[in-house]
Amino acid sequence: YTGIVSIFGWGFMALLPVVAADVFGYGADGLGYLFAAIGIGAVVSSVLISSVYHSKGLRMFVIGGNVLLALSLAAFSLMTNLWWGFAVLLVTGFALIGSFSMVNSALQHYVAESFRGRVMSIYSAFLRGMVPIGSFAVGYLAEATTPQTAIQVFAVLTLAGGAVAFYWRTHVPHRILMAEELLRD
Repeated sequence: YTGIVSIFGWGFMALLPVVAADVFGYGADGLGYLFAAIGIGAVVSSVLISSVYHSKGLRMFVIGGNVLLALSLAAFSLMTNLWWGFAVLLVTGFALIGSFSMVNSALQHYVAESFRGRVMSIYSAFLRGMVPIGSFAVGYLAEATTPQTAIQVFAVLTLAGGAVAFYWRTHVPHRILMAEELLRD
């Protein structure tokens, strides 16, 4: 899940300078507002999650964050006004950081202490290591089409990739274990 969202969910940030200039008609000040919106949403998400966190609802927070991220990216791709884009990016920052915070919390909660460092290093590698791939891909797609179209495609891929990851997580390992038991008998 983390790799999918790192590629498709974070990729839009590489296009923010182009969106600020070409879509919204602003320069560096407009770009600053867009990044500030993401940051404000992220801070609000972190504060909210730290105040309502409990391990029972982790899955719903992550799934909800993925859906909210995809929908907010799709909505952002339709914006032609900087301030509406700012408002939507507040939600995007909230969803992006909220979802990653919950995945991080889940890993630390469920992984045995003896493996936690190794698992967290793999998580960090996916979290940070996949972003450049997404940035390259969204830039290539934006050049071939438009920045808005590229963001829309990545929004759909974020939602679809998240759905596949969650389906895999909840259904496939159980079926693999059942097949292994049948083969042993």
